[in-house]
Amino acid sequence: MKFFKLLKYEFLENITSVALINVALLALLYIMRMCLNGNLNNSHWIVGVVIALAPVAILASSVFLLNIIIKTLYARLFSQEGYLTLSLPVSIDAILISKILTSMLWVLISVFVVWLWFVSVIDDRYHIMYKFFRIIVENYTFLDILRFIVFALVFTLKPIVLVLFILSILHIGKITKFRQIIGIILFVVILLIENIFTGYLFIFVDDIFDFSFNPIYPLNQMQVDNVFLLISLYFIISILPIFIYYCCSRYLIKNKLEI
Repeated sequence: MKFFKLLKYEFLENITSVALINVALLALLYIMRMCLNGNLNNSHWIVGVVIALAPVAILASSVFLLNIIIKTLYARLFSQEGYLTLSLPVSIDAILISKILTSMLWVLISVFVVWLWFVSVIDDRYHIMYKFFRIIVENYTFLDILRFIVFALVFTLKPIVLVLFILSILHIGKITKFRQIIGIILFVVILLIENIFTGYLFIFVDDIFDFSFNPIYPLNQMQVDNVFLLISLYFIISILPIFIYYCCSRYLIKNKLEI
């Protein structure tokens, strides 16, 4: 119950800001739809302004979202209030996971709004959503779709936990100057090292399961088992960096944090 109270508090703290920026994007999206449907033909300057504002608005919302995520992870943890937060009668895991899940929710909401923009601009002309869902229904099972959703959530979660790890490094007392610049450099370097490491792991796994399928014939039981094991290994490799980042962040915050 204490965890859900923390989750509720984190949600309510930033929901207004996230809602405002996404409502503004949706309002601009509505105006764009009116322009594309020809409802504002007599106001060509409005059409030009709206189309020019579209990429700027999406970029601005992305920057705003990044600021919200950093604020969510930073607030009452790495600030002067961090001591009080860590003194609460809840586990450090409850504190960290509530912040991570809330940040993940903000990302998913914003991605959904940007997806609406994408569909709004091209769907009426190319019927891309109809084709997309038809391909999904005809070629993929429910389990395939579920796997895709799980992997999408994993790759959404990874940069958030990485940001938490970097904030932990920046506040253990070893770095006192140019924290923002060093934080950006650390993010890029760690992400690069991770991609190289996981890339080699994926190649190693592919070499182990070096088999090919004939699409004309159904898979035998051994091939089905191999596919399941391959997907499981892919998933483990994908979540491994998240586990490492979280454990390192937890250790630094619990044992090395200087506020």
